[in-house]
Amino acid sequence: SVLDEIYPLYLATHQNAKEYVRPPIPKQFFAEIGKRLSDKTSLLVTKDRAGRIVGFMLTGFNGEISNPFLIGFDYQCAHRYSLYYNLMYHELVTTLARGCDRVDMGLTNYFIKQGLGASLRPLHMACCFRNEVLHRLLGNVLPILLTERQPDVRRQYKTD
Repeated sequence: SVLDEIYPLYLATHQNAKEYVRPPIPKQFFAEIGKRLSDKTSLLVTKDRAGRIVGFMLTGFNGEISNPFLIGFDYQCAHRYSLYYNLMYHELVTTLARGCDRVDMGLTNYFIKQGLGASLRPLHMACCFRNEVLHRLLGNVLPILLTERQPDVRRQYKTD
């Protein structure tokens, strides 16, 4: 019921992405999540005093792990209301209430997440060329082409 309000917020946030830039997820994806996975997802929204949605976070749940994987903001008020931090705080409360003991915060904006106590975990991937000749010739180059430099680790808390 809020799809027409949250999708433009998603697009605004997507357009500001600086890490892992990719084409935007179609609006229909959001509708399908609501239809097919409503029992395994939560949609948290923040409204301003006029009742207008100014931010949202869409989270998936899989057993003991939650994954807040899509977010959107109205950038005219995102900083003033600390939308990211408020949404993440309330999402963590939701996660605990569902019995989850881990949160997969994803790959982007690591320093912000580290400030919330997140720690970086290595991510490994296996791939190969389907063509055997290409794989023999270029297979050793794949790890070089697909490697993403890990962010530097910094102090998680100012009291460290």
